[in-house]
Amino acid sequence: MVRIDDAIIARIKKAGEVFEILVDCDAALEFKAGKRDDLLDVLATEGIFRDVKQGLHASEHSMHHVFQTDDTSKIAAIIIKEGDIQLTAEHKNRLRDEKWKQIVQFIHRHAIDAKSGLPHPAARIESAMQEAKVRVD
Repeated sequence: MVRIDDAIIARIKKAGEVFEILVDCDAALEFKAGKRDDLLDVLATEGIFRDVKQGLHASEHSMHHVFQTDDTSKIAAIIIKEGDIQLTAEHKNRLRDEKWKQIVQFIHRHAIDAKSGLPHPAARIESAMQEAKVRVD
């Protein structure tokens, strides 16, 4: 189980109702991608909520109506795999840095200096991108 202070919200909207759970960001993304099997390492709580911030639990009737099951672990797995997972600022920054490096490496591999006929150095590409104030989302 993950500490509640470190948890983020995973949410799904189905049949006009909202269902939320508290999860660890990195572990939930790994579970969604199929790299992790143990759901208990992903969840911060075992409850399914209508609104996590207010602490409103979802009723068993509505969960059974929407998901055709009362098993909270199966419902939590559905929410993680099919729903939206909020990303932490740290995770977004890590993704942005990885994308920046991919762009630099792509340009380094495919762009050739016209004067020398050699590829542009990665440091030159990075400094040019910083000078041009390129933003990567």
